[in-house]
Amino acid sequence: MDPVNGALGDRLAALRSDFAALGTRAGEAAAGLTATLPPPSALLDELTAAGQAFVGFRSVVVEYAGTLSITLDAENLGTLRDLEPVLAAITAAEEHRTRLAAWDTARKDALGVLGRVMGLTHREDKTLPTLTECQGRARELHVTLAGPAPEGLEGETRALPDKMRPYAELLALIEGWNVLDDDRCAELQDAISASFGRTLALAALRGKLGREGEVPPPPPRTRARKPAAEPPAPVPRVAVTPAPRLAPPSAPAPAPVAAVPPTLAPPPPPPPPSRPVMPPAPASAPRAVPEPPRAPAVSPAAAASGAPARVPDVPDVPDVPVHVGDVAAAADDDEAGGALLENPGLSGDAGESPAARREREAELERLAQETARWWIAARTGWQGLRERGLNFGDATHDYLERYPYLLSVPIQKSTEYENGRLAEGYALLLAHIDKQEQGFVKDALLRLNPQFGSRDQNQAYPLGQELYLFVVAEGRLYKTYPDFVREVVHHAVPKPGAWVQGGIVDADNETRLFMRSERPGSTEEQTRTLTDSKERLGPHLFRVTLGPLTTRFFTLRLAGEALADPPNVEIKLKENDAPTDHAWLVTLPAAGKAPTAAPRKHRTGGTTLEELGKQFNGFWMGIFNADPSHDRNYELSIILRRKPPPVSGPNAKPAPGPDRFFGKKK
Repeated sequence: MDPVNGALGDRLAALRSDFAALGTRAGEAAAGLTATLPPPSALLDELTAAGQAFVGFRSVVVEYAGTLSITLDAENLGTLRDLEPVLAAITAAEEHRTRLAAWDTARKDALGVLGRVMGLTHREDKTLPTLTECQGRARELHVTLAGPAPEGLEGETRALPDKMRPYAELLALIEGWNVLDDDRCAELQDAISASFGRTLALAALRGKLGREGEVPPPPPRTRARKPAAEPPAPVPRVAVTPAPRLAPPSAPAPAPVAAVPPTLAPPPPPPPPSRPVMPPAPASAPRAVPEPPRAPAVSPAAAASGAPARVPDVPDVPDVPVHVGDVAAAADDDEAGGALLENPGLSGDAGESPAARREREAELERLAQETARWWIAARTGWQGLRERGLNFGDATHDYLERYPYLLSVPIQKSTEYENGRLAEGYALLLAHIDKQEQGFVKDALLRLNPQFGSRDQNQAYPLGQELYLFVVAEGRLYKTYPDFVREVVHHAVPKPGAWVQGGIVDADNETRLFMRSERPGSTEEQTRTLTDSKERLGPHLFRVTLGPLTTRFFTLRLAGEALADPPNVEIKLKENDAPTDHAWLVTLPAAGKAPTAAPRKHRTGGTTLEELGKQFNGFWMGIFNADPSHDRNYELSIILRRKPPPVSGPNAKPAPGPDRFFGKKK
C-alpha cells in the first residue's frame, strides 16, 4: 500500500475509535439532558474537536483523491462511513498507477529495442528479405506498444519480455559477433534462426548488419574458447613434399607420407587469407601452431606416371581457433550460398539493377491498384495538391467542405464511401507525413518488403495492409496523429466545420440534446428537450465508438445570442472507462470578444469553461482515437453548472440531478 494511503487508513481507524468512545460519553450526557441538566463543557469541547478533526481529515482525503483523478463532492461526505469507499477507490487507483508505472517502464525499454531493430540495415544487401520481414514485425509491435496502455496491465507487463526476447537476441549477436565466445554465438544463432530465419542469423554472425552509416566493427582479434579435454589426433593424408611441421608436445608423431618424383612442378603459392590470422591462444588453452601451405594432393598412380591427376584430399583437423561464424558460413555454402549468388538482387555486391527496380516498382503499382485503392486515391489527391500549389490550410478547407465526415472513416475503409472518392481526402494525412519526412510518399512503395513484388506472396499478406502498417510506423502516425487532428481542427473549425456526432443546444427556457447514429455522415437524429431546471444541469452523457485513427466531433451552442443565466460548463471524457485527454477543444467567441482561439487540449481531469453566453458562445470538441489497430469506446460528459432556483415550501428538498443519456440510465 502507498505510504500516504496507509496513513489515511490509520487516521480513519483512529477517528472511528475516538468517535465510538465519544459517542458513548455523549449518550451518557444525553440522559442528563432529559433532566434539563446542561452537558459538561469538556464534552462540548470534545464534540467540537471531533467535528473539526473529521472536516480536516475529509479535506485531506478529497485533496489526495483529486491527485488520482477521482472527483469527489465534499458536501456529500458527511460521515466516516461515507469515507470508507473513498479510501477503497484511492487504494484501487494507487494499485493501478503502480501497474501503469511498471508497464510504462517496460514499454519504454521495449520501444528502444524495437527502434534499434527498425534502424538496422545490411551493409551489402539493402533488400535482404528476412531483415525486412523482421523489421515489419518490429514495426507492428512498436505501433501496439506506442498506443494506449492495454487493459490487462499486469499480465501484459509480465508477457512483454518474452515478446522482446527475439529482438534482444538479434541485437546481442549484431553487437557482439566479434567479441562473444563461440558457445554464446552458436546459442544466439540458433535462437535467431528459429525466430527470423537462418539467413538473418548468418548475416548477424558475419557482422553484416548495423545502422546506416555506422563503421563496421573490426574482426575478432582474440577468441575465448573452452580447452578441449584431449587434443585430437591428426588424420593421415597423402600430400606432395610437405614442409616440416611442428606438432604439440603431447601429439604423436605424424604418419609417413608417400614420396613424389622430383619432376612435378612446385606447388602454387597459397591464396591470401580471407581473414586475419588469429594470435596465439591464451596459456590455459593448447597452443595453436599454424599449418604451412599445402600442395595439391595426387594419387600414387599419378605420382608414378608423372600425371598431375587430383584425388580427394582429406582435410587436417584444425589446430587453430576457428570462429563459429566461419564454420557456419562454410556449412551454408551448399545450402544457401549458391542461391544467393544465383539471385543478383540478393548478392549484395552489385545491388538491384535499374531495370529490376523499374520492374519491381511496376509490379508494386499494379498490386496497389488491386489491393490498396485507398493509397492510390490518397496519393493521387496529394499529387494534385502539389500541382495546384495548395497549402495545408486551403486543402483542409477544400476537403472538409466536400467531405465533412472525412475524419470519421478509418483510412482503409475510406474507399467504401462516395464511390471511392472519400479516400482522396486522406491526401491531407499524406501531406502531414511528407512534411515531416520529405520524399516519404514518393518512395513508399519501393521501401516495402521486396516479397510484395510476388503476387503469390501478396495474396497471403495483402499489400494494402502492409502499406497501412508502413504509413503508421514509418510515417510515425502512432505518435503524430493527434497533431494531425489539431492541424485539421485549426483550419476547418468553425468554418466549414465537420460532421457532428452529437451535442447540446442551450437556451434560456430549455436545453436540447441531439445524437446521430454512428454511421459517418448520418443525418438521422435522436433528440430530447429538457425544460426542468434540475434535468437541464446534467450530466449529459454521449457515448460513441471510434475506429482506428478516426475523429468524431461534438458541439455545444446557443439557440440565441446570449443567456440570462450564464452557466459554467464542465467537460469530462473517458476512453475505455478511464479518464483521457484525447480531444481538442475550440471555443466560439461571445459577442464583442476576441476571434476564435486556437485549439487546446482537453485536460485528463476535466475542462471547465466559465459563463456560457457571456465569455464564450459554445465549443467544438474533436475526440480522436490514436490507436492504429483497435476500436475505442468514449464517454463524453457535459454539465451545465447553474445556480439552482430557490426551493419553495418548508420541507422541500432538491432532488439530485439525473444521470441520463436520452432517457437511458447510465
